[in-house]
Amino acid sequence: MGMAEAAWDLVLDSMKSGRPITSAYSDIREAPGYRFALADARTAIDTGRFHLLRAADAIDSAAHEGRILEAGERARLRGDTAVATLSFRNAVDLLLDIGGTRSFALSNPLQRVWRDIEVAGRHGLNNVLMNREEYALSLLGMDQAFPDYL
Repeated sequence: MGMAEAAWDLVLDSMKSGRPITSAYSDIREAPGYRFALADARTAIDTGRFHLLRAADAIDSAAHEGRILEAGERARLRGDTAVATLSFRNAVDLLLDIGGTRSFALSNPLQRVWRDIEVAGRHGLNNVLMNREEYALSLLGMDQAFPDYL
């Protein structure tokens, strides 16, 4: 979430400068496609935040009640993690589209955010493919096939 927010801040600051894009617009803020991408990126970040906060609330509630999360609850947490991870990566991707090729210059901090979020998004705890599978198995009432790491 922090990486997506950092990318947001960098791109929003860049857009506020009103820089030109190609020959079509003298001010990036006038380009509807760029504004839509900005809105979609903000929505993706907010979606990821919602899912992370919901997962944190579930963990906090269980801890407060002194109980261990049931398998179905843990699976939903993994589902929330998958949605959050995908949302944050999608947001950064949209923000990179807005930033253009300059986003990937080694001198641009946005390229570091991009590399870091792509690596973090593939960490075992954030493994979208496995987390979605675990959640789907739970929804189908099938045996839990994964170790209890949450």
